[in-house]
Amino acid sequence: MSEEEPESDKPQPWYMQRWLAMVVLLPGAILMTGVLLYTAKVEIAHDEARCPYEVVESRRVSQGGRITEERRSCQPGVAEHRWIYEAAGREPFVLGARRLPASSFRDEDYGWSTQWSDGGIELRVDNEGVDSRNFRELPEM
Repeated sequence: MSEEEPESDKPQPWYMQRWLAMVVLLPGAILMTGVLLYTAKVEIAHDEARCPYEVVESRRVSQGGRITEERRSCQPGVAEHRWIYEAAGREPFVLGARRLPASSFRDEDYGWSTQWSDGGIELRVDNEGVDSRNFRELPEM
């Protein structure tokens, strides 16, 4: 008579080995942790309390409003610009923002313009070397 081997003593197939699972999953876990730490570092550096914006210029736009451009550089080689729309009887709000390499905001490679369309303000930002971006005021609901 032969005794059956207990379930735990049977060799596991190669795809069920613990060491193999660890070898396969460890690089992904390390990469995910690295991405989270990098993101936290960048976002902490761009905290408005630590790195405030400064006004670049302010322009009057049609319909009696004003757009103020602000900028900041919280990390070497990186610039962030935002455009705030102000109109009579309304709270100012951020119409758009861009964080790009500082070289993208050189005077000769950069510009922005506005136009009134479909009952709201539209902002177009042109930076050399990256796609232009259009920001629109959302209609009130």
